[in-house]
Amino acid sequence: KNRNPADGSTVSPFVFNIEVSMLEIYNDEVYDLLAPPVAAGGKKTHLDVRRGKDGLVEVPGLVKEGVSCLEDVVAVLSRGNENRATATTNMNEHSSRSHMILNVRVKCGMKDQPLQTGNLYLIDLAGSERVRKSEVEGEQLKEAGHINKSLSALGNVMEALDRKAKHVPYRDSKLTYLLQDSLGGNSRTMMVVNVSPTND
Repeated sequence: KNRNPADGSTVSPFVFNIEVSMLEIYNDEVYDLLAPPVAAGGKKTHLDVRRGKDGLVEVPGLVKEGVSCLEDVVAVLSRGNENRATATTNMNEHSSRSHMILNVRVKCGMKDQPLQTGNLYLIDLAGSERVRKSEVEGEQLKEAGHINKSLSALGNVMEALDRKAKHVPYRDSKLTYLLQDSLGGNSRTMMVVNVSPTND
């Protein structure tokens, strides 16, 4: 640590900043959950997913908010969840109709030096759905199809990674394409499964 010549206080040469973004994948399209509200009668704008100049997967135009404590992150999560797509089905009164991804990006390093970047993804996957049980129809039937397809694609990616396949099908869905930096390479992945028992 160094001393501030103005007042003698301690100045750390270590710097870091934290940004949070939050999105949903609904019907295999990406939407910003922190974007300003859409005017009545308006339509949400979906975003693209691509590789940036640094080689990492990015979503251009996605809102990123600076945070400094856990309470800030929880507040962002609460606000984003209010904009998430949900519906009532025969199986769940508040059924998620989209996958939600909260990204916490930390940049840190020594002052006046290039910063290192780390990403933490917290993901709430919409549950797979048996249409015969949920009795959905119309738009919700379309949603269920996209949910099940993307979960199947995620399973295929994890199976390919497990057997160290030469080709990993990340491009089969927006979900797997967006998460490829978190699933492969030197990343660490943990999955928590919530199973709801029902009578067949």
